[in-house]
Amino acid sequence: MPIALTFPPARISCFGRRVWLGLVITCGPAAGQTQFAEAPGLPTNGSSVVFGGALGDVDNDGDLDQVWCVPGATRMLLNDGRGQFTDVSQTQLYPSTLGGIAAAFVDLDADGDQDLVTINPDHIYINDGHGVFTLSPVDLGSSLGVSLAVGDVDGDGDEDLIVGNIGQNELFLNDGSGALALDTAGLPVVDDNSWSVVLGDVDGDGDLDLVVGNKTWPARPPSRLCVNDGQGRFSDAPFTQFPADPTGQVAAAALADLDGDHDLDVLLVAGGVQQSMLINDGGGQFIVADSARLPAFPIPLGSIQSLALGDVDLDGDLDCVLGTGGQCGLWGCADAYDLLWLNDGGGFFADTSMSRLRTIRTTRTVMLGDLDGDSDLDVMALGRSGPQLFTNRHRQLDTPQHANIGAQVSIDGYAEPGYGSAGFVTIPLLSRAEAYRVLAPHGTLRIDLAQGIRLTPAPVMPSLGRSTTRFTIPNDPSLAGRTIFVQAAIIDPMGAIRLTNSTAIMIH
Repeated sequence: MPIALTFPPARISCFGRRVWLGLVITCGPAAGQTQFAEAPGLPTNGSSVVFGGALGDVDNDGDLDQVWCVPGATRMLLNDGRGQFTDVSQTQLYPSTLGGIAAAFVDLDADGDQDLVTINPDHIYINDGHGVFTLSPVDLGSSLGVSLAVGDVDGDGDEDLIVGNIGQNELFLNDGSGALALDTAGLPVVDDNSWSVVLGDVDGDGDLDLVVGNKTWPARPPSRLCVNDGQGRFSDAPFTQFPADPTGQVAAAALADLDGDHDLDVLLVAGGVQQSMLINDGGGQFIVADSARLPAFPIPLGSIQSLALGDVDLDGDLDCVLGTGGQCGLWGCADAYDLLWLNDGGGFFADTSMSRLRTIRTTRTVMLGDLDGDSDLDVMALGRSGPQLFTNRHRQLDTPQHANIGAQVSIDGYAEPGYGSAGFVTIPLLSRAEAYRVLAPHGTLRIDLAQGIRLTPAPVMPSLGRSTTRFTIPNDPSLAGRTIFVQAAIIDPMGAIRLTNSTAIMIH
């Protein structure tokens, strides 16, 4: 039974002091309003280049933390639940000086927490359950690994590992305790150049098959499908079953239900101007999709380096974010803009990059996840331009992180900025304390309503996709050092209530 979401009656006190509440509706052109906006405050610590990374809840507190692979080091960052990160590499990752170019979180030892695998060089870190990682004695050897995939390929209930190499790809089978051993008989013997490896059950037989995304230069085999026999033994499917472009320079691949028919399709994106979709008939037989399903490559173009799939606009289908770089080598020679392709639900994608994402950077790895706790997918981009977080403002709350006693504070509530319609209303909520309660289907309540106040409801202006509410911090020196926690409920034109992210304002 759904939980009813109610609000305390409006009051005009904050920490026992009178607060002046005011509603300010800002009108103006929609220029500059996009769905994704860069979030400040990432602890980069001078990391101007980040090769790869991964998202996962390493400390079991309900939010997504992240790891970055930087030159000569691995960095661990913990999330406070609001999308603010703290670098704990020196205290919670031992050692943090080994580096790598790609990473994945996976529970290797079946103890209910997320362990860490990095490749090139290859290392395993074991989580103690509280987000403290130590290097495992398991030796994966050395490789020229550039991609990795995790999953139970042999059906024994634990997580195995596939490393995509420049050379022979590798399969490591798990014994259930986290000890991984190289299985030389599991994969076809091929001199690959596999910049992407992905696992999924393409033929509906209950085991994980493998899609290998290859760059064919110089003289390497094309991308291909490897079918699992259920025991972790893979064999190459014929070209008639998986007709991937034999000349494709594939940098990223994905397996997902792109056209809404409940089987796994394949998206292959390649360096400069090549991209293709292979549609599954439900039994693992693929056909090349009509080129009209994918947008033409934009100009100025960059070299696509990675992709991530997820429902960024909450319409029930999978959209695509592509990380792009320049056109020279691994990192490119000049910045380009990352791409956002929206799915219409039937597997036809439209390029909305300039109106919704609008980034100028060089991206090596792009990741999607709810990093600020508002139940929509944010974009984490890593690359030569450093790490950057772009929060999804489909339903979003922005406030300053600091405010002086006696200052006026603005609360901005976003709803479909630049692409929505009229009828949204924002109800800002202030509290002196945090909380954590999942209120399906509204989202997660992250402030304590019993110690809170409700501000004046504010209509979202369609021209901006934004409402602005202002209040004044009481002019009382005793409030210095206190924190105000802010969240909002956004009501859509149909009356559905959605909780935003929460923020914290430190009073000085």
